[in-house]
Amino acid sequence: ARGWVDKENLKQYQSMKYDDDGNLVKKYSLQYLLGQCKDFQDEVTQLEFVCKMQGARAIITPKYHAELAGEGIEYTWGFLKSIYRRFPLAKKKGKANFEALLAKILSR
Repeated sequence: ARGWVDKENLKQYQSMKYDDDGNLVKKYSLQYLLGQCKDFQDEVTQLEFVCKMQGARAIITPKYHAELAGEGIEYTWGFLKSIYRRFPLAKKKGKANFEALLAKILSR
């Protein structure tokens, strides 16, 4: 529909197409082509959408990037889980109880 796919050469297209030297062949790389579409650039992930609906914001960082997604988040999650585990099971059962407990823990 956008005129980017050559219907005569459909077999050339791959998710990411590289030439013999390891260079990206943009003309036949579907991920690259979709990434150039404005509507795909502005698309939010399902996680970002759900967080926004709950009044929160998800910050997506690159996977395996030590400085951005490294130890800081691990310490934070570990700390929050240790607090969560201290509460009795009765406070965790049911959606309302669970959400109230999470709000209490996250407000620290």
